[in-house]
Amino acid sequence: MRRVLYLVYISLLVSLPLRLLAIDLENIVSSAVTAVKMTAEASKDISAAEEYYIGRGVAANVISRYPLVKNPSLTQYVNKVGLAVAAMSKAPVTYGGYHFGVISSTVENAYACPGGFIFITTGLLKKLKSEDELAMILGHEIAHVVNRDSVKSLQAAKWRNLGYFVVGEATSHIPISNANVSELVGVLKDTIMDVSRRVIDAGYSQSDEKKADLDGLNYAAAAGYSSQAAVDFFKRQIESGASYSSGPFSSHPSMKSRLQAVEKTIPKLASASISPERTSRFKSILALVR
Repeated sequence: MRRVLYLVYISLLVSLPLRLLAIDLENIVSSAVTAVKMTAEASKDISAAEEYYIGRGVAANVISRYPLVKNPSLTQYVNKVGLAVAAMSKAPVTYGGYHFGVISSTVENAYACPGGFIFITTGLLKKLKSEDELAMILGHEIAHVVNRDSVKSLQAAKWRNLGYFVVGEATSHIPISNANVSELVGVLKDTIMDVSRRVIDAGYSQSDEKKADLDGLNYAAAAGYSSQAAVDFFKRQIESGASYSSGPFSSHPSMKSRLQAVEKTIPKLASASISPERTSRFKSILALVR
């Protein structure tokens, strides 16, 4: 039954127009919103709605540092792969939905912002050899979102003065004024900057990274992608001597330990082989990356 529902879900994704699959991330702060009152307690966890709006601010910081690649075909493709993997995660639906973007940078990296905003750099895309490897990378970032790695230590006590600015886009189409946008950004500024530093610069703990590797591998395999792709990717990184002394990847476990963990997990997964058709499709899309 789960597989049938999944196939129905994917068929719907394929039929969606590009404008629904690819969010205009450059307009990430300006939107139709409504002000709703929030009662916050010091011990209260950050809600899904609050997490989503923090994520929007973090995503805006990401694309202010790395320009968003404006290629509809590339963006649509990455969204389709990402949404297929996200559909098999423990959180297939988030408050504001998953949104995937490609950013221009020679840095080989990917970023997961709270609430489901995920970016992959052109530098990392060029290192991949198949759609299955892309699914594995996106699965890792989806796992960070599902596990709430960037916000799980934050509590409402740190920003309970948010007051009336828990925003309900889903129920309103009233354009917020520029003055109110500025006020909202000001209220959330400290929290957004703290989370942005973790997402873009500091990275996560090694235990968080290892869990994201294995969870993401499970999600991609459940979506029909080959787990062998992760092995291939890590082996190439090891052979190339890839190492990261700074940035998010510096907190990751070593490539060798990641490879060992993946190889230990693969026998437990129902994994497909790497599809020549998917690989051919990936190479065609990769030609769009500059």
